[in-house]
Amino acid sequence: MAAFGGGGYRLGGSLRFLSNAVPYFGFPFAAGIRDIRSFPMRSPHQAILLSLPHLVLIAIILRRGGLKWALIYIAAFYATLLPVLPISKYESQYTYSYSIALAIALALVWDRRLTIAIPVASLILILVIRDLLIQLWMYQTGVCQTRALETLKAVLPDMAPADRHTILIASDTPWMVIARSLRDNSFPLRGEFVTVSVTRDPGQAGLVFHSDCRVSIKDGD
Repeated sequence: MAAFGGGGYRLGGSLRFLSNAVPYFGFPFAAGIRDIRSFPMRSPHQAILLSLPHLVLIAIILRRGGLKWALIYIAAFYATLLPVLPISKYESQYTYSYSIALAIALALVWDRRLTIAIPVASLILILVIRDLLIQLWMYQTGVCQTRALETLKAVLPDMAPADRHTILIASDTPWMVIARSLRDNSFPLRGEFVTVSVTRDPGQAGLVFHSDCRVSIKDGD
């Protein structure tokens, strides 16, 4: 990794462990955040607020099992993240790895006493609601991606040979959907495969991406 890892997967500096550990810790219960890259690392106050539910779980473990089990949980939570903690960015696809430790901890701390049952049930409810919202967002993203690619393939043959195969995107559109869809992708056109890219410069675009996930020829709505 140190020799060949490029881009966001290169090894980070000595403080990378800490700057990656914080969002991974706060993300499981972070209401309203669907992608870990949106975790507010630049706002310590907000990052602490989002991490409070996880701190509540650790407090319950302390009460039920003592310091030893709290440390065991923290070690187990981060153990599966060790391969990605040193790299230069944190990603949502790595968050599944700590779910085993999190699920086991919630199961083991359960108790019928209301002082334990209510906070544990609340944490579980937060996880379930977050999971449903993320699944809904993923479904909507998939629908958007399907429409974007279908409309792109439909309008490509109508473009003049001199037109730019570049899509104009704006901040008020789900532009990351089309950007990710085009990465390492190509499309058949007049007996050959062409690549399509995105741009924010209207002068460089031959196509437009709309807020409803539709792609059309520029000035050809």
